[in-house]
Amino acid sequence: MISEDHLEQLALTWFQDSGWEYCYGPDIAPDGAAPERTDYRQVVLTERLLDALRRLNPGCPSQCWTRWRIGWASCTSLR
Repeated sequence: MISEDHLEQLALTWFQDSGWEYCYGPDIAPDGAAPERTDYRQVVLTERLLDALRRLNPGCPSQCWTRWRIGWASCTSLR
């Protein structure tokens, strides 16, 4: 029988082998060594998303990203 931990390790290995980057959750937690979220309710890692959008849309002017950030902030403050 396979344990939950073993299955998780297999999945992490598969994702890493597929080119995905792995970050240990407590490290990127609000109180972690390299926080990437403001609190535990924040599901989307905003800076990573913005970096990916910039990479995928290199022709967009910087004003586009400023407007996106303002729009994103107003959406996330509605909770």
